[in-house]
Order: sequence, then structure tokens, then C-alpha cells
Amino acid sequence: MSLIAMELHLVLEDDTSRPIRQQFFTLLESELTQNEHFWGFFHRTPYRSNDKEPGQCIVVFDYQTGRAGASARAFFSGWWGSLMVDDYVGYKAMFAEGVTALACLAHVRRKFFDLHAANASPIAAGALRYIGQLYAIEQQASSLNTTGRQQLRQEQAQPLLRQWHAWLLITQQK
Repeated sequence: MSLIAMELHLVLEDDTSRPIRQQFFTLLESELTQNEHFWGFFHRTPYRSNDKEPGQCIVVFDYQTGRAGASARAFFSGWWGSLMVDDYVGYKAMFAEGVTALACLAHVRRKFFDLHAANASPIAAGALRYIGQLYAIEQQASSLNTTGRQQLRQEQAQPLLRQWHAWLLITQQK
């Protein structure tokens, strides 16, 4: 079943590779190890960030022999929703064609964490402080119902995100 048939507007995607062994028969039998690639696609209807509310959950796995962006483009062919992914370059063509890119905060955090671990970057430390504050808000939200989470995010997370965005723009100019 295609994403179009399922009428999904928001999809979260992650992918992973793992080694497989294939035997190639020549005059001497030898084994070659290569990577296979699993693409995992996830959607909840209606979308929510946890399992606190009822609703349909759809998980799709797609197997490919490599991580070429063409594999993701083929899977999403004809679909025009919002896609939450990491910053893998293979998605860029889809975003250029009209699919809406959503950033995953865990992936953003990892980049700043790695930068800070590598050279104690004060900019990365500042970004990690903002992310930590957002995570604290989400921790508070975890005990609330959908309406309460939305209200908390609007009252606390949105202003913090605006502040962080302004800080990033100023920091980028330095």
C-alpha cells in the first residue's frame, strides 16, 4: 500500500544499515560482506509524540541494498507531505520537489553534542542549554493529556524556540 493510498500527511523516517553475507560462487567459494539497508517509516493517526492517546500506528519497513537517495525517492514517489528525517543528503531532492522537511531535535542535539565534545565549543554549549530546556518542558508535558501538552508547548516551548532561533541568527553572524 502506498503512502498516497494511506493519505498520510506526516511521516517520520529513520534508516539503518547492517552487514549481510552473500556467497558468490567462483572457482573457489568465497564470501563477501556488504551492507543492506532498512528504511523505517512511522506514522500515527492523529499524529502525536507518544502513546498516551488512542489512534492508529503505522510502521513500514523497506529493504534496499544501499542507502542511495533514489531508494527513498522511489518509496515516496508521488507523495507530498511533511517528512521528519535526519540531515542525510539523499532527502534533499525530495525537499526541493515540495516535500516539507521537518528537523529531528535528537539529530540536531547530537550534532551540537559532538561539536562540544570535540572542542568544548561555547556555541555548541549554548545550543545544548536551549535543547536541555526544551527537553525539560517535554518532561513536564509527559504527564499531561493532549490539550495540556499543547498548552504547555505554546506557553513555554514556543517562546523558547523563538529565543533560540534569534540566538542562532545572532551567533551565525559572529
